[in-house]
Amino acid sequence: MLAENGGTTHELMARYGWASTKQAEHYTKGADRKRLGIASSEVVSDQIENILYPHLDLGKGENPNKTKKSEG
Repeated sequence: MLAENGGTTHELMARYGWASTKQAEHYTKGADRKRLGIASSEVVSDQIENILYPHLDLGKGENPNKTKKSEG
């Protein structure tokens, strides 16, 4: 729980009396992977939401690289 709530390698070592960083890094690396996975999923979710629900102001959510066809 300490690692999953942001505890560092050295904090885990102090708390559990470990002399080596090996055991503590096992837990902090796992917690970091979990935290990064959640964070990256939120970024992707926000991007998908912006695609599905564009800005309500006309023209605000349009792609600036998209060219409009000329009338004529």
